[in-house]
Amino acid sequence: MPAAETIKQAQLLRKEQRYQEAFGAAQQATQIDPNNADGWWQFGLNAYSMDDLANALVGLRETVRLAPRFASGWAQYGRALSRSGKMDEAEKAFMQALRIEPNEIFNFRLLASFYGDKKDADGQLKIPLEVPPPIQPVLSRYAEPMLTDSWTACARL
Repeated sequence: MPAAETIKQAQLLRKEQRYQEAFGAAQQATQIDPNNADGWWQFGLNAYSMDDLANALVGLRETVRLAPRFASGWAQYGRALSRSGKMDEAEKAFMQALRIEPNEIFNFRLLASFYGDKKDADGQLKIPLEVPPPIQPVLSRYAEPMLTDSWTACARL
């Protein structure tokens, strides 16, 4: 079976929340064509959905390596890195997602959630200087509702 068909199968299984089967199909797709970013995307997404962070990181890292302009790939990679405790790398991944798609609200919400625990004594969100100035006010606008939400809640958005 060609990689494209196997990827389609993984996507359909994922929609049905049959993550283990979808992961298997995605794994098969990456074996058929190891240079197909879509196969690695499905591999990483389904591993993440099963809380298999080691495989999620492998899949999502390959996704952004093969498709470096894929903002959602960078955002999901950031989520997996964050859940794995790799906070510096996670921040870089979230920032890369915003550089690619500066108007993507989901990316703002992920970054706001990431920075949510970085409030100062007055409860103000601390935004690092590396956040480009045009993004800072927009991030602040989306940050406040997200400050108390968990990554799990953020994943439902």
